[in-house]
Amino acid sequence: MTAGEGCLKLPFVDLVSLIPDTVKKMNALDKSLFDSSIDVPAIKCLPALCGMVQKEFKYILFNRPHFRKIIPCEEKNSKDRLILLHTHIKTKDDLSKKQLDFMEKNRCTFLIHHMTISYNDFTFDEIVKKIFPENTKDIVTSFETVGHIAHLNLKPTMFDHKKLIGELLLDKNKNIKTVVNKTNSIEETFRFFKMELLAGEDKMNATVHEHGCVFEFDYSKVYWNSRLQTEHQRIVKEISPEDVVYDVFAGVGPFSIPVAKKAKEVYANDLNVESYKALKHNAELNKVQVKAYNLEGREFLDQIVIEEGICKTETCESLSNRKKHIIMNLPAIAPEFLDVFADKYATFNLPLKIHPNILIHCYCFCKTKTPEEEAILRVSEILQVDISPTSKVHFVRRVAPNKVMMCVTFNLIWFEHKVEKCSCTNLTSEFSRKRPAEGGDIPMEGKKTRL
Repeated sequence: MTAGEGCLKLPFVDLVSLIPDTVKKMNALDKSLFDSSIDVPAIKCLPALCGMVQKEFKYILFNRPHFRKIIPCEEKNSKDRLILLHTHIKTKDDLSKKQLDFMEKNRCTFLIHHMTISYNDFTFDEIVKKIFPENTKDIVTSFETVGHIAHLNLKPTMFDHKKLIGELLLDKNKNIKTVVNKTNSIEETFRFFKMELLAGEDKMNATVHEHGCVFEFDYSKVYWNSRLQTEHQRIVKEISPEDVVYDVFAGVGPFSIPVAKKAKEVYANDLNVESYKALKHNAELNKVQVKAYNLEGREFLDQIVIEEGICKTETCESLSNRKKHIIMNLPAIAPEFLDVFADKYATFNLPLKIHPNILIHCYCFCKTKTPEEEAILRVSEILQVDISPTSKVHFVRRVAPNKVMMCVTFNLIWFEHKVEKCSCTNLTSEFSRKRPAEGGDIPMEGKKTRL
């Protein structure tokens, strides 16, 4: 079968082989080293026929981003145009009979065009592949874009070349103005990381558009993960107009803001005061109502979710169509905060029941070969109840070769009869909500409860 007969479009024209080996492991960018040339097949035709030629040869055109497929003919006094074809086409014999008949009928000519290639013609991926052939995958996949900022997470083996990589990334992406590299792991308390500027402007105030919402924040002071866009949208689709949503670790509002466009009420919290400020700003920016809090996660769960949201309004005997969603997106430690509920069970020792209208969406990292089972077991052990009868586990994304992010959604186990006040601070016991690491006492131990 000749080119084009199977209506199968030829792949992207890869020009990596044209880059001279002299660029390998360069530390400073020298654009002149990328100068090269290539012979490209082409169809010569009258300007009026360009559209017809492109249609006839559409499956074998020169397929490159930012490359013109139609160029002027360089022959003296010629007004003809050249339609560039894919480099897989070597001779006229590679064309189909239908294409050859078309050329003869319209007086088109097949020729080889000698074309000069420079640094500007290569993509970022191609250049990186040639300069760092052993580390291409690490570089190309190790950055995310947050507004005008490109955030790299380079491995130590690439530190000597980080400035060059930053310059290349800035040069090859017109929408990127700032390139930074992560210098440490995420700060556990406030969930942001230290970074160094590799290239471009030292401007960290980012504007991100996601699913019809606008977010503004200082990227150097808050947490944002562009790779969670799909997950944000998935949760939004779970929300109905009469629902109430509690976002325990809200950040700048990637869940809360779009949810607020659908839900009846949204309560959002973050311990980081900069995230809290950005959350309020983004609610105003998107013209939505969000009740924002700047509390420690357990305080928010205890005071706002349990006391105000559950104890005063909910009982398993008085059900309605309104659901309450508790979002806990802090995958490194979110399940640990569920001990707030376990402490209530142990303290009050009352009959428990599955609450059909309160859903918890708890995120966690898993490292075993059975992440679904691991996630359910981890949550069940902390809650001291078996959540498996109502739990659904969703794979969010792969974080590392042996580490995945999962979301466990389950119905809250709660008291069968209404409890007017559930705050342990109202009891005469020595109970402390804070853990020893937080300056508190060891919490009272409760018996493991199974439904």
